Amino acid sequence: MRRGIRYAAVVVLVLWVASALAAPIQLGSVDLKMIFEKSKMGRELKKKRDDKLRRTQVKIREKKKDTEKFRRDMLKQRSVLSTEAYRQKERKYNDMIKDLKRYLQDEEQALNTWANDKRREFHQVVRRTIIEYAKNKNYTMVYETSSSGIFYSSPSVDITKKIISVLDANYTP
Repeated sequence: MRRGIRYAAVVVLVLWVASALAAPIQLGSVDLKMIFEKSKMGRELKKKRDDKLRRTQVKIREKKKDTEKFRRDMLKQRSVLSTEAYRQKERKYNDMIKDLKRYLQDEEQALNTWANDKRREFHQVVRRTIIEYAKNKNYTMVYETSSSGIFYSSPSVDITKKIISVLDANYTP
């Protein structure tokens, strides 16, 4: 909410200063969510994240399958094992469960760290592209529409597709 109020205050201030100076005002808006979803770079990042997630899920399924097989074998052998041997197998099974949980947490953390780093890099590239485009086209201000607290923005000021075109033209995988 505060963020939206700040953006609105900035917009009002820019409009007021520009009108006071009688300078032409050129506003632009961008939708970062659409840029991520539609640009080549954004789609490539999503694909890489999904591929990493899929590979991790395969490893997790294999580990779960191995753990479950160990448990089934342990239960089948229960009647022929001594009490101490059975307890050792139970401890090993419990250790396997702990290892699996630890592996899940580690993989989730690694994937989140990777995704956050890539998202940060993506936003830096997008930000530089927007700034460069705005300067070259003499925009007074460019604002982000999907999370800025602005409820309406005329489609005539939306430069999202232009930014996507610039990003795609400069993108090399």
